[in-house]
Amino acid sequence: MAAVASAAKGSSRAAAGASRPARHWWVLPVALVLTVVLALASGLLFGRSAPPPAGRILAVGTSTPWPDAGDPLGEDASSLPLQQSSAEWKALLPRLEEAAKKTPSDAAAQRRLAMAYFNLGRLDEAETIYKKLLAGQEEALVRNRLGNVYRAKGDLTQAEAAYRQAMKTEPTLPAPYLNLAELFWRQRRNQDALAMLTAGLAKVPAESRPPLEQAEKVIQASAGASAPADATSTATTRAAGTSPGSSTTTLP
Repeated sequence: MAAVASAAKGSSRAAAGASRPARHWWVLPVALVLTVVLALASGLLFGRSAPPPAGRILAVGTSTPWPDAGDPLGEDASSLPLQQSSAEWKALLPRLEEAAKKTPSDAAAQRRLAMAYFNLGRLDEAETIYKKLLAGQEEALVRNRLGNVYRAKGDLTQAEAAYRQAMKTEPTLPAPYLNLAELFWRQRRNQDALAMLTAGLAKVPAESRPPLEQAEKVIQASAGASAPADATSTATTRAAGTSPGSSTTTLP
């Protein structure tokens, strides 16, 4: 009888516990609400100061070098497609390596191979090819692409030097102006970036100006939000020789 009574009491307690509302039922909904509020607050408070996303924001908006388009095995590296994916680069690589090996004196074949290496993240191999080409002959396009390699490696001092050398060799080539302007922009050096685009617009032919003009509009539109930080960013970045942002893809 005692066992039966004890079992009955246990059952009644369990039933009472099941019918009693949980004391902390509100914890999960409150946690969810706080998560949403914090996410929104982060966007409002820090969205303007966050570095621009990686990629070719100032130009065409794609992640492969500009202004190359066409058949990767065509006459020159300027025939490379804009929207080449990593998988496509990998598929093309054996053919590009074979062509470069068969005709080592063919500068165009070497440039195509170097660009494939660059887009596959094999930066040391791309750098080696570009340096070898430049040792034989100075060429603005190749020097600019070497700057892209340095920038991808995070060596912004060497990247800037390469872009400026490309401008000196061929002042009418738009790519180094755009590349260096974007490099400055990603360091919050908006005024330096705009000055570089102004210099480029004064020298490149009219048909090559639209990407520079587009970049100018993008920087001017973002200048209001980042202007307070920009004044000190230039001095700080030059003194440190480093970029507060991450490495990015670039434009040839």
